[in-house]
Amino acid sequence: MENIRRKTLRVILSLFVSAMLLMACGKSEGVNAVIPRGQSAATVTTPEEEATEDTETETKTQSDTSGLFMIESFDGDEEFVILKNITSTRQVRYSYNLDTKFLNKYGDAESWSSFTPGKVVEITETASMESALASIQLSPRVWVQENITNYDIDLSRDILKIADSNYQLTPQTEVFSHGIASYITDIGADDELRVVGQDKEIYSVTVTSGHGYISLLNTSLFEGSLITVGTETVALITENMVFEVPEGTYDVTVANNGYGGTKTVTVERNQTLTLDLNELKGEGPKFCKITFQCQVPDVIIYLDGKTVDVNKQHEVQYGRHSLVVTAEGYDTWSRTLFANSANATIVLDLEDENTSKNNNGNNNSNNNNGSNNSSNNNSSNNNSNSGNNNSNNTNSNNNNSNNSSGNSSSGNSNGYTEKDAQLDYLSTISNMISNMVKN
Repeated sequence: MENIRRKTLRVILSLFVSAMLLMACGKSEGVNAVIPRGQSAATVTTPEEEATEDTETETKTQSDTSGLFMIESFDGDEEFVILKNITSTRQVRYSYNLDTKFLNKYGDAESWSSFTPGKVVEITETASMESALASIQLSPRVWVQENITNYDIDLSRDILKIADSNYQLTPQTEVFSHGIASYITDIGADDELRVVGQDKEIYSVTVTSGHGYISLLNTSLFEGSLITVGTETVALITENMVFEVPEGTYDVTVANNGYGGTKTVTVERNQTLTLDLNELKGEGPKFCKITFQCQVPDVIIYLDGKTVDVNKQHEVQYGRHSLVVTAEGYDTWSRTLFANSANATIVLDLEDENTSKNNNGNNNSNNNNGSNNSSNNNSSNNNSNSGNNNSNNTNSNNNNSNNSSGNSSSGNSNGYTEKDAQLDYLSTISNMISNMVKN
């Protein structure tokens, strides 16, 4: 019996010592805390502090994104939607039916067609998980920017700059095009975007208007001239070139050495359209009849280096020509003219230096200032078709020069580049009013 009492006492003492040791461990001041990977000893926290910080961070994240879902896909035939939880990134499939309420961010009824991949929504589930959603609403807690064309993507910093503001791209940022997942690297310079995010973080980027490509064949006759897509001159033609174009349907026009024509094409997103320029060559030589309208007194016009009467119509062969206009008290006006329509009217208006400076930047074409004076372009609409005899006016990207001679700054074929073409051309495919500037 005595032996049993002794053994019991020893067991009780052992348990007491163990309990004391455990209590001492619980009072640790962090001396034995483990330094997490990526942290220095100076920033280490005790387990208790670390747990508190984690809880605070988790609470902040939940307050920002809890209940937010991104639409991954929307099936109108099978009546289901796949949503990604913004917080957990987990994807869940939900069904919907005629009883499901589709709401805009203000809580008003919204068309199903507005619920497209990339948009962020909030949902209300029914009591039964087997039933369809009770409601799905475009979230009022996120911002949406539509029709974005002024943007820049910096992948080295994971930044999408919209106008003058920087937004963060994250590993969770998704890109959509044509309703399916895409890549940020597939976005072209001419694409139009819709961006959804919260604060400075981007959740999704959707290409709402994309781009395709035009590949040219049999270019030899037209190399060194310009190609016009719609009313925009794209570039100087080079051998079998391929260039990017916003998706859509356009009239494509080429002209050079008395030959040329127009063809209507449709450019589809992420597709390459092959265009054989032999199909646009047509019969030749072809000519364009040019009429000048000018209110500037005592103006002198040089067409291909020869003085022409401003009051008469002049016929030039399809292709490239130099055009220089001078008048006393005004800057010399120099352009390279690309004749690519049956008729064209070039309107020269009077404008003083101060008016030009105030209006510069409000024009519809790209201007380059070669002096302290600037020229202003405005365009007006004229019913025209480059393939028939209806009157066509011209569209220009202007470049002012201090050169007072009669030689065109772009009349030199040597060293003429695509950049030059974008700055100082005239294309007879569409309308142009150009302003002469007082010096």
